[in-house]
Order: sequence, then structure tokens, then C-alpha cells
Amino acid sequence: MEIHTLIGEKEPVLLDLLPSNVVAEAVKLSWLERGRRLPIHTVHRWWSRRFAAVYRMILAAYLFDEADHVVRAMIDPALMRARAKDRVFFEPMMGGGTGLAEAALAGWDAYGVDVNPVAALAAYTSVGIVAEGLPDNYASVAAAVLEEASKRVESFWRFGGNLICHILVSRGTAPTWLSVNRGKRVVLCPKCFTIFESVNGEAICPLCSKEFSADMKPMVQLPSDLPEEAPRWKAFAVEVRRLGEGGWEKQYISVPHSPQLRKWLSSTSAEARERVNFLVEAVREELDVLESSRLRCAGITFSHEFFAPRQLVSLQAYARAAQRIKNINPELLAAAVSDAAKSCSLLAKWYPRLGEVTPAGGVKAHWVPKYTAVVNPLACSGLTPLARGTIASALRAQLKANDYVKKVGGSSHVKWRIVTGDACNAEFPEAVNLAVFDPPYGRVKSYASLSAPHFYALKFYEAIVGLGLTGGVKLKDVEKEEAGARSKAFPQVIERIIKKLAARLKEDGRIVLMYNATELEEWMKVLHPFKTAGLQPRAVYWVLGEAPSGITTSKLRGMHLIVFAKKPSSEIRMVIREPLLQAKQLTNLVIELEELASENLAQALNRIYG
Repeated sequence: MEIHTLIGEKEPVLLDLLPSNVVAEAVKLSWLERGRRLPIHTVHRWWSRRFAAVYRMILAAYLFDEADHVVRAMIDPALMRARAKDRVFFEPMMGGGTGLAEAALAGWDAYGVDVNPVAALAAYTSVGIVAEGLPDNYASVAAAVLEEASKRVESFWRFGGNLICHILVSRGTAPTWLSVNRGKRVVLCPKCFTIFESVNGEAICPLCSKEFSADMKPMVQLPSDLPEEAPRWKAFAVEVRRLGEGGWEKQYISVPHSPQLRKWLSSTSAEARERVNFLVEAVREELDVLESSRLRCAGITFSHEFFAPRQLVSLQAYARAAQRIKNINPELLAAAVSDAAKSCSLLAKWYPRLGEVTPAGGVKAHWVPKYTAVVNPLACSGLTPLARGTIASALRAQLKANDYVKKVGGSSHVKWRIVTGDACNAEFPEAVNLAVFDPPYGRVKSYASLSAPHFYALKFYEAIVGLGLTGGVKLKDVEKEEAGARSKAFPQVIERIIKKLAARLKEDGRIVLMYNATELEEWMKVLHPFKTAGLQPRAVYWVLGEAPSGITTSKLRGMHLIVFAKKPSSEIRMVIREPLLQAKQLTNLVIELEELASENLAQALNRIYG
């Protein structure tokens, strides 16, 4: 493929001239990442993470002159460290910090801004681990915090001497298939509510002889007098664990069949409400963000209603235990609470086929299941989680990220800074070598609403610890500061940020816009601010933007990287076809839609830059 000569610059960076096979390789590596993100990107749930391979390609292509070096650096980012020293990477809309963590891992000084406190905390945690590592005693400290917190709330999670990991709750109906245990299905009789195990999908109740099929659909009408675990949520089964000779054993107890359990659930739930009442009042906030109608219809109208009272008691106990810890970065312990909200909230969905919850977050944060499980946030044995997505799970993820960093070159010891705030008003680095601008796009009206369970878990935590990570703002305040593609302020916000960024960009610096849209008008709206700021397009690359999913709001799976510089080039390099075909071999794409987006991007660039 032809390599275009650039005017006014003898030695263009390879980022302007990437061969199509390198971009296709980034697509292939991105595909391999799906569903198993690198450890440094799993320390906190974020719903719109870009692929590490895409960032590595951008970072390496700015530093190296040879394409094969870029490919090697996409696999081993530590190869960039010598060349990246003292170079500045910046993201004014950093999201969960994937780009910043990758830049820090590659040896760049990393700076980022985001208006969402949850995004800032996620980025702070991952970048901090990459740049500085965790203290040598972090594992023992984390285990001690969990142990102390668990002892504080033992009366809320111990029944008959056994540890409760899940309390199955419903808003009216339940499935006949509850869970799995030692290869068998745990089922609920729809007639007498007996819980027993079945080898296959067909079952006969040992108590009433009712024949039925194991089904995950909520079709069993439950008794109306079951104990209420949270407003509108009634407990119908409990999963307990006991430590046997072969490890932790699991058992399910039917609430309708156990008067003692019924009484215990009622009394401990009432006690939990009393114990966290002051906390609820301190953080009480009405949910009035956009895209939250499903939550309100399900009775979730205030911040505390995302969680069952005994979950809030557990969060409170953990916060108080963590508050006593000195010489450990408090944000690390806070991040574990925020991340655990994906599973330890009433938005998490119970999945009988696995016997665990599937995390809420992103678009799923708008859905309220008919039945779910109240997950014990402190269900663990040391640092080993006994339920999915607990605080122990999040702490272990941090330790795994730290181990990963050690294996790929060790802590990078770069300069870094994470800012929570509006990029229009936040302070930018004095001089920027490379920036990525990844504004929110798509049909989601409110990205703040996607972070709701994490945001409120963080608010409850800091009300006790006093960190001030949310800055005392309400979720609605965060939403007002957002600048999504569908907001009226979007063009003005982009223009202010890009002008500000262009003023800090070094002469040989580059800005990479990450974006995708099928409409010509939207492309025009996004690209005009770059022209106004005096920036010139150098190249366009098609890459994978997100993993295939049936729940996202867009059918587009790709995104475009548009490279801008201060000096113009004779032509804009377009690399679309080969990476698109590579992606088509790996996953299902609506290729006509992807091509339409590329065509309208090319047309918009032609109209704006002639």
C-alpha cells in the first residue's frame, strides 16, 4: 500500500503511516482480549473499556519507526519504556483508565481527567498499581480488614453456626431451578416449596410428589407472608456454607419450610435497618438521573435502595475496619467497595445455571431482575471469595494486577495524576506528546446512571471514612457535567477541550480521536472543533471498539482512530478494509453498517478539510 509523503516534516511518526497488517494485528489481539481483560484492567468494573491492544498500537507507533517493533510492543509493552521516558500521555475523557494504565505500563507519564468519580477511582487504582505497585504487606492488611469486618457483622450472616453467602429474594415469583451443587441441579418445588437436588431437568418432589421441570424463568408464585429482606424483596431461600473435610460445602434452605430461619431473617433485617439508619439519612439521595425509569418502577427511588440493609451493615463494618489502617493508600480499599457493588447490590442478577450472580453495571445497571440474591459482601475465607464479586474478589483483583505488573517489567515509576472534574475547567499538563480523545458516543443518554450502584456504594463508604472521593456531589450533578453525543452542549464542549488541548500539544505531538457514527451530520459535528483548533488529520484506522454483546445500544462493533497533528499532510492515510475483514473472520459484524460509518467519516473529512 502506498505510503504518502508528509509536507513540512522530514520524519513523520509511524502513527501517521501504519501498515494495514499492523492494524489488522491489533484487531486480532483485541479479539483475544474479549472476556478476559488483562489484570490491570479488572481492578474495577467499567462498562466501556477499550482494548489494551489498540492503545498499545497507538503508543508504540508514536515511539518506533519500524512496524515490527510496534507489533512486538503490543505483546510486550515494557519494550517501550526506554523511548517513552519523560514523554506525556494525556486523556481529557479517560473513562475507566485503560489508556492511562497502558501508557504507564509502557513508561509514559500518564495524566487523565474524568467528570465521574467512579471513573476517576477506577483509573486511580489501576494506574497507581502500574506506576507504584502495592505495599509488600498489602495482602495481609487486606485479609485483616476483611476478618475484622466479618466479625463485626457475624450475627447478620451466620445462621445455625453456618455462613450465609446468598439470600435468594424475589419481587413475587421465583424459578424452579435455583442453583447447582456438586454437578446436580438445586430445585424448588412449585407446590410445597421443598428444596432438593435433581440429576437432570425433570424432578419429582420427595415431599408432595409434584412433578415439574427445572426452569430459570420466575413462574412460581411465592407465599405472601415471607420475610422482607429489602422493600419489595422477600426472601425465599438461603445458601449456607460449612467448612468440611473437603473444603467449603454448600446447602440451600427453604424459607417457607423453616420457621426458625423465617424469624431470624425478619429480626436481623430489622436490626440491620436500625443500625444503618444514620448512614442512610446521611447519604440519602433521590434517584433523578435519566434512564432510571426501570429502577423507579421497581421501587428503587433513593440511593440506599440499591442495597439490602444487611449489605449496608457489611459495607459499614468494612469501612470502619479500613479506617483504622495506616500507611496504606485508602483509595485502594475504597475501590474494592465500589467495585463490589456490581455484585453486592439488588441489581445483580442471580444465574441458577452457575449458582452465582452476574454483575450489574453499564447498561445492566438499568435493569432490575424479578428475582436475585442478596450477596454477602464479606463472604470469604481469608482473601478467598465464597461468592462472586465480593469485596475479597476486588482486593484479590488488585493483588493479581500487581503480580501481572511484576511479570511484565515491574512498576514503571512514572509521573501520573488523575483528576476528577470537567475537562473544560480542569488543569491540563504543560506539554503533551500524545493524547487520546474518547468522548462518549452512542444512544445512551446518561452515562452517570450507568455508574449508579458503584457511585452510591462509594458515597456510603466515604460517609464513614471521610475520603471525599465523590467531592460531595450528587449523581445528578455528575450527569449535568457530562457531554454525550446527544446533548446540545456536545459541540461546544468538544471545541473548548480540543482548543485547550491543542495549545498544550507539542509541535511533534499527536491527538487520536476515538469515535464512531453512521450519520454524516454527527461526524461533521465531532470533527469541526479539530479544524477550528488548527489541527490537521493525518490518518484514519478502523479497529475493534467493543466486544460483541447483545445488550449494547449500538450495532457498531468497530471504531475509528483519527490521528491529528499540528502540521498538514498531502493526503490522509485510510486503513479500513484489511482490519475490517480481519474482524469479520473473527466475529459477526454488520459489515455494511461499519462501511457506512467509514464512508461518512471520509466524506466529513473531505468537506471540512477539502
